[in-house]
Amino acid sequence: MLSLPKIMDDPRVEWIKHVLYKAFNLVDDDIFTDFLERDEYGNELALAKFLNDSPEEGYQTVLFYKTCFEDEVEEKTVNLRFLTLLDRHFKTLTFGTSFAVIGDTLEPLMQALHMIWVLSRYYNQDENMVALLEPIATVIGTKVAEVVDIRTVFDQSPSEIIERMVEAMNLCDRWKSAYFTKRAEIEVKGRDARWEFDKKRLFARTDYIRSICADVQEVAGVLQAFNNIFGPELKSVTREPKRIDDVMQRVQELLHPFKQLDFEPHLVENKRSWTELMEQFREHVAGIEAEARNFINEAFQTLRSAESALDVWLKFRNIQTRDSIHELLNEKFGDILKQYEKEVWVISNLFDDGARIVPTVAKPPRARYSAPVSGAIKWERHLLSCIKRPMIRLVQLPETTQCEKGKSVRNLYIEVGKRMKAYEDQLYANWKSYTTNLVEQSLNQFILKPHTVVEVEPKPVSGTPVTSRSSVDQSVVSHKSVIAPRIDPEILECDFSVNFPHELTIAAHESKELEVLGYKLPENVANVVLKIDTYLEQVEHLTRITRTYHQLVSSITSVEALVLETHLRQVRQTLQPGWEILNWKSLSVADYISEADESLNQFHSVYAALEKTKNDIEGRLKEIAEADLFPEPPPRAPQYQPVTGALYTCKEYFALTSAERQKQFEDLAMKHTSISPLLIKLEGVVMKSSTGEHPDMVAYYAYWEQRIFDLLYQMIVRNLQLYLARVQHPGKPLFAVDLMLAGTDVVGNPQPAELYRLVIQELRDAVEITRLIVRWCRGSCKIAPGIKVDSTDELYRFTFYEEIAKSAEVADLVQQIARTYATHVDKMKRYQDSWRKHKNKFFPNKEAQVERWISKGRTAIEIHEKILEMEGKLADLCAIPTERLVGCIQLRLRELIHNVKEHSYKWTKAYAKQMHLVGHESLLSLQEEFKHRFEDLEDDPNSLDELKIMLKLIRDLHFSSLDVEFKIRDIQERYRLLRLHQYAVPDDEQQLASEIESTWNQLLEAARIKENSLGGVKRKFTKLTQDEIQNFAVLVERLAKRFYEEGPGTKTQDLDAGAAELGACQAEIEEVEKQRQELASAEKLFDLPITPYPQLLQIETELHGLAQLFAVYNAQKQAREEWAQTLWRELNIQNLQEGIEQYLKSLRQLPKAVRMHPIGRAIYEHMKTFKDSLPLFVDLRHEALRERHWSELMRKTGQSFDINPDTFTLASVFAMDLYQYQSQISEILAVAIKEMSIEKVCICSSCDCS
Repeated sequence: MLSLPKIMDDPRVEWIKHVLYKAFNLVDDDIFTDFLERDEYGNELALAKFLNDSPEEGYQTVLFYKTCFEDEVEEKTVNLRFLTLLDRHFKTLTFGTSFAVIGDTLEPLMQALHMIWVLSRYYNQDENMVALLEPIATVIGTKVAEVVDIRTVFDQSPSEIIERMVEAMNLCDRWKSAYFTKRAEIEVKGRDARWEFDKKRLFARTDYIRSICADVQEVAGVLQAFNNIFGPELKSVTREPKRIDDVMQRVQELLHPFKQLDFEPHLVENKRSWTELMEQFREHVAGIEAEARNFINEAFQTLRSAESALDVWLKFRNIQTRDSIHELLNEKFGDILKQYEKEVWVISNLFDDGARIVPTVAKPPRARYSAPVSGAIKWERHLLSCIKRPMIRLVQLPETTQCEKGKSVRNLYIEVGKRMKAYEDQLYANWKSYTTNLVEQSLNQFILKPHTVVEVEPKPVSGTPVTSRSSVDQSVVSHKSVIAPRIDPEILECDFSVNFPHELTIAAHESKELEVLGYKLPENVANVVLKIDTYLEQVEHLTRITRTYHQLVSSITSVEALVLETHLRQVRQTLQPGWEILNWKSLSVADYISEADESLNQFHSVYAALEKTKNDIEGRLKEIAEADLFPEPPPRAPQYQPVTGALYTCKEYFALTSAERQKQFEDLAMKHTSISPLLIKLEGVVMKSSTGEHPDMVAYYAYWEQRIFDLLYQMIVRNLQLYLARVQHPGKPLFAVDLMLAGTDVVGNPQPAELYRLVIQELRDAVEITRLIVRWCRGSCKIAPGIKVDSTDELYRFTFYEEIAKSAEVADLVQQIARTYATHVDKMKRYQDSWRKHKNKFFPNKEAQVERWISKGRTAIEIHEKILEMEGKLADLCAIPTERLVGCIQLRLRELIHNVKEHSYKWTKAYAKQMHLVGHESLLSLQEEFKHRFEDLEDDPNSLDELKIMLKLIRDLHFSSLDVEFKIRDIQERYRLLRLHQYAVPDDEQQLASEIESTWNQLLEAARIKENSLGGVKRKFTKLTQDEIQNFAVLVERLAKRFYEEGPGTKTQDLDAGAAELGACQAEIEEVEKQRQELASAEKLFDLPITPYPQLLQIETELHGLAQLFAVYNAQKQAREEWAQTLWRELNIQNLQEGIEQYLKSLRQLPKAVRMHPIGRAIYEHMKTFKDSLPLFVDLRHEALRERHWSELMRKTGQSFDINPDTFTLASVFAMDLYQYQSQISEILAVAIKEMSIEKVCICSSCDCS
């Protein structure tokens, strides 16, 4: 049953709606929907029943009765009966599963419509008939549009798309064809009215949708065409597969605009957008097609092979693709011929380069395991096949014979093929001649052949190094001299090979291959081919025999050859026919092989016994060679390791090493003794005797004794070298030496000298241990017995020790080890001596030294720092590694560090003891002081002085709070540091130190209470103090008035008086200042504000400046008095100038306020005047001045003095105040100078006259 939405989509319902709206002139679209929803969708059910089931009269009458006027009921009923004729066709149109089914119902539908057109009066009108046909066209367009969804249709393959589009277009065409066919039939019959309906309404939508399908078919065709051309075939003939993939990527990108449409292409109003989209598509296709053409042109210019290109060309010739590309591919046949011609030339060049006539030095190319001639023929045939296959296909094409290029290529192929065939024939002819001669010559040769005979060098036993040492027994010569005169070199010749040429094997193999290739073989060659397996089997057996013989004989040493001489001759006699009698045509080769195997097996058994004995002896000698003269002692188990460390001490190490070495060499001596039975047993196998003294084995015995000595000597040297390396470049220490303190010195256990003695003894024992290896008797393998020596009870045994001890190499190694140990011991001693710089830290009497240091007065911090300093220094010593490597010796410092820590504890205890004494004394002193203060606070003052004393006590307590707290902190810090340094202090003393601060706080509280209790008395005496302050202020005012009017600062004219009065003034000011301080102290005691006295402060400031000025004045005055005692004749004017300048400089260095004081200016003028008068002193010392001139000077200055040179001093000159008489002095000096000039002239004249 159709629901309402589906009913509204049914074209028949649409037609019914159209009829109703036209009949009643309705406009509103909702009226028809409301009608169907009436009576709980009863009308809808009726309509559905009408549309889906066979019509019943009742339902049709009810439906049309409700929809039509009563006068139109009959007409509507008739129309409805006509429409039932179309019901089946409408259902097919609506629910058809394929376009073919829908197309097949169009012709019957047209026939039914024609019947309605003829019979119905209503539908006989054009507008009504068009209204009936138009929904049919709409349904067809809708069905096609649903199938042809542009956004998803391209997800299918191009062939499927094309098939679907053809079906869709056929449907549209059949709809139009059915209409026009029926219309033509109507016109031909001429009986009914013609169909002249509006074609735009009937076919516009279906034609447009058909054009859309055609465009989609075009797009799918383009994709299919490009896929056909750019496939694997094109990749196989080009060298650019990536470029082909890029082009195909661009082809796939053509579909992106169709898959991403933003409009509905099936709507006619979007026709312009669709047209633009298709134009863009065709433009892109043209671009890709142009690029494809270029690519194909380039690809055919660089073809990989003509055969693969021909395959592609043949495929493309019948493949549906773009017409332009198809034409282009047809043009590329000429490129294929060019490529084939190029390949023929390449094959021709390869053939010319590789063609060789065998046998030659440079053989032709062939397969790896192919014979030369057959391989060359196969190579030639392979080259020919490479150009033959394409030519066979080309000649079958008419295009080849129709063009000149094809004919020339065919002629080139024929020419190259003929040359190859001629080469093949020549190869076979040459091979046939060469192989026939080779077979005849090879089969007539002996089956074995000796190699070039060379002088046989005697060789030592395998794996035995030849030592340069001389024999231990000079009576037994070396093995060379023993064997050389007695061994026949012929029996040691063992280098034989099978005389079967490899060329014969190759010829047989090649004959088989040539026979497979179709060639006929010569008779003698064919026989060899038949017997080649037998020959090769005999060659294999003979090769094994010669190899075994060579391995046995070549491994025999000269000493062993002497022992096995008889057996060697027997084997050689058996093998001799192989290189003197037998050839490959002989029939007894198989018997010869059997006899040779049997003889070699017998010799091998004897040789195996000798080898076994040798290996057993070598095994024992290997233990001797690998013996360790200086074995490492086994490590201690962790539970047995001492505290000092896991290493053994020096004495323990050497004792364990010596014991292990003794045990090891006793075992080696037993193994050495067991060698003699082995040699006696070998003598029984080889010589059939068991004496141990067989004459033929004397050299063999001597060899093994020499071998024992060599290995023993090498073992000694190797061990000494290894031990030297361990001592010189140790990876780990050998043993340990414990260092400890003995007094103030660091000593070792053992000391360096004793350690060196132990090392020398260890080296001596290591060499003397070889006395345990006893030598054999001369000419035998028996142990030599001991010999009784006079003056001793012990037997003297012949050992290798004497020869080893005489060795310079051994002696040199022992000396190197001793020197190395001496160096290590010296370093050890220097390290012990380096601790001497710390001797002052290990003094036993530490308390005396600490007391001397504390006696200089040290604070707790200084003592603590000293403790930390000492602990730090000793801690640095303790922080050194507990183990120090000196060469191969490990110095263990644990005990030494323990001793240092003990000294560190003693130093800390000594300093802490002194700190405790000072702290205890301070604690008791402070406690006693607190006790007296408590007692003083208990007194009650009765007078002002007692009150001041009490208040001063309270005030002192407050003011001394910082000092007392500092002392308390110092005491607490001392006891804290004592606890820090773990110094034992009595508990009562510790408690007293912890309670001292609370005692101080109690004292302060008592002082506060006492001060509060003195409030009334304090107010009484405060009034008296204020009166004294007022009186003192009046006193200061009077003092200031007198100071500024009569003080020393007013004595500018009489500086000496000012200097004298300065002292009295200073004394008075000090007395006043003392009163001020007492009043200030009283003000503080009575909590009065401190009264300032600015006048007094100003007087003190000015007085301080005057003191500085008068100090300079008095200093220069004293200096002038000292200068005044200088005789006139001893005057040094420079000293006076420098002296007065120094005082002027001192004056200038005073503050500006001081220098600008009137007294300062007066002093400056006073000294400046003196300085200015100094040049006059120079004038008065002029040589022109005579006594009369000085008399004249005294007359003018009013001064009188004695000018006697012995008594005339500068005091008289200073008293003259010369600066006041500068003009008079200048005048007198000028007259004196003129008189002196006249005198000089007179004297000169008198001299001339005389």
